[in-house]
Amino acid sequence: MTTIDYLEKQYAHVFDMVKFAEMKNTILIAFDGAIIFGMAKLLNAINSIYLYYFLLYAMAMCCISMFISLFALVAKIKHSTNNASLTQNDNLLFFATLAQMTYVDLIEKIRTQYRCDSSNENHEKDLAHQVIITSQIAVRKFKLFNVAMAFTFSGLLTPLSLIVYEVFLDKGR
Repeated sequence: MTTIDYLEKQYAHVFDMVKFAEMKNTILIAFDGAIIFGMAKLLNAINSIYLYYFLLYAMAMCCISMFISLFALVAKIKHSTNNASLTQNDNLLFFATLAQMTYVDLIEKIRTQYRCDSSNENHEKDLAHQVIITSQIAVRKFKLFNVAMAFTFSGLLTPLSLIVYEVFLDKGR
């Protein structure tokens, strides 16, 4: 196998990871929208002022989550390298590892670890750049998804605990 063959396969895999991250963010946007819509309908039927404010809080957290997920879908024209705080490892199949490498390191590791033959150094260099940049894009999208998901959970779990208390545990009613 040549280095170019390996890099082309790796690029296809990394690009699939970008599409997967975008799909996760899109699903989270739809989920947050459904939650906001449903809770907006519930606001009219609520008697408890505490539950009313908790629903507003949950809706606000879902709105923040939705905006973060939308930001993950926006294409960035100016690209900067990730200052990722990910653990460094030697797995050349993992996109987060590739995101932290330079094209020289990537090509050298492919040649030494997988014993790939070199055929066209300029083409290898360009493909390696593309793999690394696409990996950095995937890492950014996954990180934003994780942050957005944290806002969704913080918005849903806090009011959910109050609802469980009001419905099942409040024996003083």
